[in-house]
Amino acid sequence: MRKRAYLPLIICWVFYFLLCIAFINYVGDNYNRKKSVVAERKQQIGVELETATLSPEELEENFSEAATEEEDTSLAEVDNEEMNQLIQTVLQAMADGDAKTLRLLDAYPKTYDDEESLKRGAEMIEEYKNVKNYFKKGLFADTYFIFTTADMKIKGCETLAPSMLEFYVVKKEDGKFMIDTTPTDDMDVAVSNYMVKMQNESDVLQLVETVNQSFAIACQNDKNLKKIVTGQS
Repeated sequence: MRKRAYLPLIICWVFYFLLCIAFINYVGDNYNRKKSVVAERKQQIGVELETATLSPEELEENFSEAATEEEDTSLAEVDNEEMNQLIQTVLQAMADGDAKTLRLLDAYPKTYDDEESLKRGAEMIEEYKNVKNYFKKGLFADTYFIFTTADMKIKGCETLAPSMLEFYVVKKEDGKFMIDTTPTDDMDVAVSNYMVKMQNESDVLQLVETVNQSFAIACQNDKNLKKIVTGQS
């Protein structure tokens, strides 16, 4: 499988306002009806995950072609200061609706051409607190899938809302990290399929479940939070 010419870059799989909308929709639906296990897992991290079209055997074959040696793919906390600072800066820029800063941090700055949509998403969030970043190694060298947990401070609500975001992080040639919100349809299919594989591994699903449980408890304890994010009293 041929790599994309511009790798390494950073791909942020979750554009902020889409994440907020999907996450809120998930919570609202979860209060109204039971979902199938597959649908629930797809929405637990705030996005509709694309189902890989290849068979497990074909996926493994593609992955082995791209990787020169078997890597440990277990979930671990990020200890790289530069990477942690990048994610922190991105989150704050999202909360501020700061398109200018996001363009500087993103290898695909066209994402922020619709500044009004970004600002509408930012109207809901005041800041992110208690940020923790976890990673799995990506398909290619110097690439990482980042799973970020954070407590959202929602405007008009005192209770923090547990949340989760996902980024795909790689180094540029100068050694610096960036984010890249290139649309999924334009990505290397091997990377997209590998992303699905990582998202559905047991340690990631356990982290998702932990965040969801914390969020449900927060809504139970604060009816105002539940009303803000679900529209239900």
